[in-house]
Amino acid sequence: MRDDAPAHGFVLCGGKSERMGRDKARVPFLGKALARVQAEKLGTLCSRVSLVSKVANATGELAGLEVFLDQHPEQAALSGVARALAVAETEWAIILAVDLPLVPAELLADLLRIARACGPGPVAPTDRGWIQPLASVWPRSALSAIDACLERGSYSVLGALALAQGRVLDERETAALSGYFPGCLVNVNDLEELRRAERAALERAGTPP
Repeated sequence: MRDDAPAHGFVLCGGKSERMGRDKARVPFLGKALARVQAEKLGTLCSRVSLVSKVANATGELAGLEVFLDQHPEQAALSGVARALAVAETEWAIILAVDLPLVPAELLADLLRIARACGPGPVAPTDRGWIQPLASVWPRSALSAIDACLERGSYSVLGALALAQGRVLDERETAALSGYFPGCLVNVNDLEELRRAERAALERAGTPP
């Protein structure tokens, strides 16, 4: 990992994975556990990379990865973001959901650049009409806004993004980010979607599926 990188990267591994049928963090993506794929991607950008999970799952194929437990009683992505910001060692945190395997590292780097230039709020992209707040950049200062949401029982990441005075890139701005291609911000919820993402990754790499 780069010692001079200005962000702490977090892979959010929460979620019940009901449609996938098993822990998404451990599901193989092109032969490697999804959480490790995402952690290695963040490792090209960040000075430190950690998982945020409801369970201490850094064993087996995830051995050696740092894990911070999200002990909030609700199964909500927002509590994972809160946990990440509470332990972040840098001003900015890159948040990346474990089930977004096609997000390019270059795109995340551009989001970080925009966040640092525009501040002080988080920055999230938009793709195919959907805002994707779980491939985004957040300042530690946004934690107070997230805590306010959690305390009143609001678990919308988009709601917290707005409360923290976040910036949502429109589709044109998102398409201009480095490495962007249509569908790169789509998450995988079941094995069929996972295999489709693998084929897309191989095609992008010029490797026959």
